Amino acid sequence: MSDTLPGSYTLTSLCQGVKPDLVPPAATGTVTLTSSNFTASLTVNAQQQNITGTYTTSGETIDVNLGLSQLTGTFSLANNTLKVSGVAGSQRLSLVATRGQ
Repeated sequence: MSDTLPGSYTLTSLCQGVKPDLVPPAATGTVTLTSSNFTASLTVNAQQQNITGTYTTSGETIDVNLGLSQLTGTFSLANNTLKVSGVAGSQRLSLVATRGQ
């Protein structure tokens, strides 16, 4: 089923804090979800960032345990496009990624 969350996605847009959305080539990367692990491997303005941890969902809420902090927010998956928006510590994060057909 294409609307299940686990899979590999390619980043199409990223917003951290109040900056405008970054799109390739300013921000590139992949998001990979298994049944319990969330991994976002991102390159933002030539700086490598990894957001990784175990996650749980309830309805449209997603919680990613990042070890020292927690990413808490909402997600949606429609037409192979994953959208995640939330807060980790004091930083807002919003990402959009698409899955190959």
